[in-house]
Amino acid sequence: MHLGLTRRYLRPLTATSNTSARQRRPPPATANLPTARRAPVQTTSPPQVGPAGGGAQTPPTQHHYHVLPVAAKQGPQTRFGSNNVPTGPARLPISTARGVGSHVKTTGRLMSNDVYGYVEAAPGYTYPGVQERLGVCAHQLGIGVSVILAEEVYGLPSKIAPTEDCVCFRLLDTRGGRSASYLVDMVDYAPDATIGLPLLGLDRLGLLLDWIAAIISSPEIRRVVIAVSDENEVESAAEVSSADFRHLLITDFEDYAPPNKVYVIGEDRGASLSG
Repeated sequence: MHLGLTRRYLRPLTATSNTSARQRRPPPATANLPTARRAPVQTTSPPQVGPAGGGAQTPPTQHHYHVLPVAAKQGPQTRFGSNNVPTGPARLPISTARGVGSHVKTTGRLMSNDVYGYVEAAPGYTYPGVQERLGVCAHQLGIGVSVILAEEVYGLPSKIAPTEDCVCFRLLDTRGGRSASYLVDMVDYAPDATIGLPLLGLDRLGLLLDWIAAIISSPEIRRVVIAVSDENEVESAAEVSSADFRHLLITDFEDYAPPNKVYVIGEDRGASLSG
């Protein structure tokens, strides 16, 4: 499958001196929207016998991941590999009564949630085979993907910036779409909304998680580096194994959506930042 290259360059970020200006969005209004209580992530471990006279104790499952350093958000911005990763101005609350159409902030400006990154091919596999795998996995889930240039992958720490050997991608709400605004906004839409995706935010997040799982389990692919951001703001990064990435992403999305974070997903955690 040939996905072609897109040359849609992203709007440059604006630096701000207030690095703590990030605002939390208010919870969605529920008057006109169906709500769905999101079940907490539940994991189980074999019971562990407690002290004498006590009952069995079940310790919580330990999930292994760690935070990567991201450069200070000040000074002029360059593209990937920058020493400075600035954040944009503080974001305004957005309407929770959205239905059909573009996501628009209270200022009336178009809002763009973006999911982008790159994959590294496993030994013995070539660029065309990896590119085809990205498209096949997206098509099976009903979402879109386009191949982009390395210079369109913004905000990554220099040690995990893409090289010419990587296949860079952007996930889209639908085939032929322009962004992943609906895919990662975690908004529950009204039953009559027409967005081309499941109406519950957690269900749409599940599509992203399923795509990542399909990609990282493919023999053609060794590692996935993926950023999930609002208007290309990247505020943190973390490495996580393929066994633990679901728990980490769900936790981050429950806290803030999209999380403005870069995830390095693979079995060889730590190798990318060593040295």
